[in-house]
Amino acid sequence: MKYSPEFKLECVMKYKNGERGFRPDGKERNKSFAKQVRLWAKHYDKFGMDGLRHSGNNRNWAAEERFGLVSKVLSGHSISSVAAESRVNPGQLFRWVKAYRERGMIGLDMDTGRKRKKPGPGPERAEKPYFPAFPVAVSFFFPSMRRSKKT
Repeated sequence: MKYSPEFKLECVMKYKNGERGFRPDGKERNKSFAKQVRLWAKHYDKFGMDGLRHSGNNRNWAAEERFGLVSKVLSGHSISSVAAESRVNPGQLFRWVKAYRERGMIGLDMDTGRKRKKPGPGPERAEKPYFPAFPVAVSFFFPSMRRSKKT
């Protein structure tokens, strides 16, 4: 669920004033929402109001940019601090570090994710095998259910 920057600011101010246990819908306390508010507070402290705004579209990181972030982590900075500084998800940064350790610069250069589907018609489907009508198939497998022949 996306929240407006104004709502996020309101939650951050409540958090900084010591109010705890609030939720957007006014129901009982929610730990995941409280965690999100703490994250908003950190972003607000570091970036100001820009830290509360949604970035819009996903960013495509070049391999050199990824390497810059990975090198900070490998030089001793924590993943969470580098991720917060660059506004990238810590899990994504962890995957980049892991890819760099396993495959080097090639690991950062590879496109990952689901491949796009090729436009156009799908593969030709094989003809479905013909099965006789249900009563005939049942009588074949269960002889006791066969109809007697009329004479």
